[in-house]
Amino acid sequence: MKLNKAALIRHMNENFNGNYAWLAWELKIDVAYVYAVLVNDKKCGELFLKSIIRWCDENNTDFREYIFLP
Repeated sequence: MKLNKAALIRHMNENFNGNYAWLAWELKIDVAYVYAVLVNDKKCGELFLKSIIRWCDENNTDFREYIFLP
């Protein structure tokens, strides 16, 4: 699985006013981790991907929009 950074950044800008802290709060992960993945090109791990899947399930959103499957 691979993160679709462009889609997640677009979603953050449209729904969270570009606020990394707000996105991190929604995903229930550390804001530094979100920032490192989206800005500093740190590889996202299982925690990040599971957080996106959980958030999508809770908000009736298709996680495939944000995660590329093999």
